[in-house]
Amino acid sequence: MNFPDFVSRFAEYVDTYRSANGSLSDAIQCKYEHTFDVVRFARDIASRENFSGEELFLASLCALFHDIARFEQVKRFNTFNDTLSDFDHGYEATRILLERNFLKELSPAQRICVLASVEFHNKIAIPEGVCGAFALKFARLTRDADKLAILELVGRYLKGEIRIEDDSLIALSRNEGTEVSREIIEFVLAGRACSYGMVRNMNDFLICLFAWAFDLNYSASASIALSNDSYGILREFLPEDPLFTRILELTKERLKCRCLK
Repeated sequence: MNFPDFVSRFAEYVDTYRSANGSLSDAIQCKYEHTFDVVRFARDIASRENFSGEELFLASLCALFHDIARFEQVKRFNTFNDTLSDFDHGYEATRILLERNFLKELSPAQRICVLASVEFHNKIAIPEGVCGAFALKFARLTRDADKLAILELVGRYLKGEIRIEDDSLIALSRNEGTEVSREIIEFVLAGRACSYGMVRNMNDFLICLFAWAFDLNYSASASIALSNDSYGILREFLPEDPLFTRILELTKERLKCRCLK
């Protein structure tokens, strides 16, 4: 099978979440479009990093299926917050892929790459020793592509370029005030990833995204984030506090350093 055949298989699955009039809810439509944004970024990173033709195909598949459990999560819980819904969408996605035999045409090695990438794309870090070097290559790329796509999505949402009925689906469903958690600020300044369980409001969520700059695996990913001004856009929607400007400066410094590796 070629990549377009897998896209058709994915689209048929998403079609099961359409309403009687054939439409998708805002949240599901958002994730459907996000999927192809991740595919776009995955292919961009892979091309810049000189992946082979087969590797580009595998990178595209990992991106295509990484969020396949999100549709069921939104249908059942009306949130993208794994903690609040007690739903690990990385794990649940691998279950869906296996139960529905979505990867049956792939070789065992290819299946391992896709399943590992899907399973670990949403974890704070990829556990050591869980997959070989070849699969790890794709798991890291999928995480980078997902981050870049989310940064772009959030930026477009903040600028009013896209609309989602329930903004709690972007802000992770809590919306408790506007003050940024001191713990989150300390995590970001230290370059440590934040758990979504720490997020209470939109500003917390936006600051958490700055920590992602310390977890990009490929120099191409850092270059894309810089050229897109991903973090400069987020800064525009945070309070006028010199601390947040400093966090932006540190983030850009980190990205520039990563570009050189």
